[in-house]
Amino acid sequence: MPFSHIMGQEKAKKFLRQVLAMQRVPHAYLFCGISGVGKKSMARAIAMALNCDHSVDGDGCGVCPSCRAIADGNSPDFLLVGPENREIFDERSDRILIEHIRKLNHAVGFSPIGRYRVCVLDHAQNMTVEAANSFLKILEEPPPGNIFILNAVDPLDLLPTIVSRCQRVAFQPLSINDIKKWLFRERDVDEESADILSRVCSGSLGKAIDMLDSNYLVKRKSWLSSVVDLFSVSRNRAFLIAVEYMNILKDSYRTGSGGRNDVFDMCMTWKSLYRDLILIKEGAPFNMLMNMDYIHDLERHVQAFGVDALLKSIDFLNRTERDLMNNINMSLIMEQTVMGLWSLARGA
Repeated sequence: MPFSHIMGQEKAKKFLRQVLAMQRVPHAYLFCGISGVGKKSMARAIAMALNCDHSVDGDGCGVCPSCRAIADGNSPDFLLVGPENREIFDERSDRILIEHIRKLNHAVGFSPIGRYRVCVLDHAQNMTVEAANSFLKILEEPPPGNIFILNAVDPLDLLPTIVSRCQRVAFQPLSINDIKKWLFRERDVDEESADILSRVCSGSLGKAIDMLDSNYLVKRKSWLSSVVDLFSVSRNRAFLIAVEYMNILKDSYRTGSGGRNDVFDMCMTWKSLYRDLILIKEGAPFNMLMNMDYIHDLERHVQAFGVDALLKSIDFLNRTERDLMNNINMSLIMEQTVMGLWSLARGA
């Protein structure tokens, strides 16, 4: 899509348009920011602008054969290194291996069909050490007619020698209002659901779409109801809640319907509720809350907690996420998490 069709990121768009209009394009960019805020779309916009037959003010027209081919993913002048590109990735993996960089190196050895070829390394922080060192050699002697764009969350996750050879462009989280309008307009989401998703997705439209497609809203309601129950139930009831979630997770693993990802989403959802309780205690305006639809539950329980207990609960959930990433037994984690949060609530 052209720059004009990309949501938000006005500062990045203005900068890139100026660079393209002056025809002073560096051979490598580093797009930094959370996933789902338009980094890949911006890379496509650059490829369209560079190869467009009717470029105006540093932007592609979006309708010429070159622009349409790039937008549809059918252009040899737009190369994506990531699981979406089956020619580069032989199997689904979250790592970029040296074999993938070798295939990229072979591809860029040929001249582009148009004026430039844009090569995107999506989730560049997932390069192995061997892949990163191999890619560094390409950056040191970039083949003519090729522009490399690395998409990453944080520059610190990449080799400093790679970062130093790239023009860095920062991408900001999208606004709640922009995401809400997009969901309402493009996915026909009802206003209440769009409001919830836009608040809990941390400024990532991609994350909001994933949540919508994975039935997150239904799961969220169950998760929030359970954690609110922990504020007042007995120890036996808390243990039954833990067992219930252990069984749900076992079933989801067996059927392939969620499993570990569900636990991460649940932890994120529970943390958002504790965050909202802290904001209410500190007198923050309600429009800052992530779970506005649970405002009555939040107001009913907020006085029972001190800020210290709420912060400890968030720290406890952060530790749960770290244990999950270290592949500690999920059933044990689930029991410890629920009972730990119950103990903190009782202590409060």
